[in-house]
Amino acid sequence: MKGLFQCPHKHWAFSFYGDYFRFPWLKYRVDEPSKGYEILTQAIYTPSKTFKVLVRFKTEHKQQNTGLDVPVNFLDNVKREGYRAEASWQLNNNWHFQNRLEISQYKKGSANREFGHLVYQDVDYSPMFAKLTGNVRFAYFNTPSYNSRIYAYEDDVLYSFAFGMYNGRGFRTYVNLKYNVVKKLNLWVRYGLFMYEDVETVGTYLDEIKGNKKSEVKIQVRYQF
Repeated sequence: MKGLFQCPHKHWAFSFYGDYFRFPWLKYRVDEPSKGYEILTQAIYTPSKTFKVLVRFKTEHKQQNTGLDVPVNFLDNVKREGYRAEASWQLNNNWHFQNRLEISQYKKGSANREFGHLVYQDVDYSPMFAKLTGNVRFAYFNTPSYNSRIYAYEDDVLYSFAFGMYNGRGFRTYVNLKYNVVKKLNLWVRYGLFMYEDVETVGTYLDEIKGNKKSEVKIQVRYQF
């Protein structure tokens, strides 16, 4: 069940999504029939063409094998919740900004709750007909474990995008630049960096990196015939 409810006031929009699910057989990390549900509610306030505020709540309840060391697995209730507040605004036709605060909550069985959070600032510079445009993000995240991780959309080079996984504690930044070299030749460059706190390595096995930093560089060139 899902729906979009439009408030009589033109500046408001509300949406709701609900899903009940049931699995009659075994599946990954679930050794017996299970069930659960998911609910999402959202409100958007747009007082003007240059300013928008969004608030969102999402909760998911499902069942999973217990994490306890027992002879026979039984199912624990798993609860995930997410709270988001976001503001998007324009300074003028050239500068666009987005601020977000997101909080995650995770609880499994009788274990203690986990709380994680992510806060970021996006800045976009896109003048019309400019040869150079770009955007940048500055973020801080803190999640106790992989269970309370937070995903967020990230801008990328042309025809590419990513949902960054913010897990652990640290800082994230990336910058995307587009340069119109000549009329039919365009160049994109992207640099991204994760800088974690209180770790000596990043990743595992063949992807393991010594130190607390993980970075990437992308370069893309397009020539239109």
